[in-house]
Amino acid sequence: MVLRLRADAFRAWTQLCVQALSTARAEIDALNVFPVPDGDTGTNAYLTFVAGADAVAALPDDVVLPDLVKAHTDGLLMGAKGNSGVILSQLVRAVFGDLDLGAEVRADDVAHAFRAASDAAHAAVGRPVEGTILSVARAAADGAQDAVESGAEARDVFALAAASARVALERTPEQLARLAEAGVVDAGGRALVVVLDATERALTG
Repeated sequence: MVLRLRADAFRAWTQLCVQALSTARAEIDALNVFPVPDGDTGTNAYLTFVAGADAVAALPDDVVLPDLVKAHTDGLLMGAKGNSGVILSQLVRAVFGDLDLGAEVRADDVAHAFRAASDAAHAAVGRPVEGTILSVARAAADGAQDAVESGAEARDVFALAAASARVALERTPEQLARLAEAGVVDAGGRALVVVLDATERALTG
């Protein structure tokens, strides 16, 4: 089974991401100990996605999907707050930049988009560190590829990528000593998991 992206569903997804990050905002802020313990990763992720969703909401109802996606990704980039906001905006931009918005989306298209997103996130960071959002993004891409190789349908690839990201998030303290010392998982990785879970929910209910 393939997916076809729709303008109304995309609009709903942008709002769902904002709602999910709003709910998790305080939790993510409390996790924030790397690279500096400034307690704002959740707030920055939330405000970044608010900027993207607001850009979409400002457009008329009859605007076509490619224009909605461009408005959202531009809004994310222009409104990105902090390192987490910048990386998340690059992830989203790469995912949609890699998909043919006018065609049906197949499982391997989804996996390719996740890989492009992981690569873009790494490229956006001067000195990549394991145990961060970058590790979680790579795990999501690996999970998506594994799903394709196992014969999963396009919709299920998102779910399996999100599941792989959750596992990777739990492992971040094993990769980064500062997280282990504080007894927390990576805040940026947690923010990405929230977005992936919102995406899975949008696709599967």
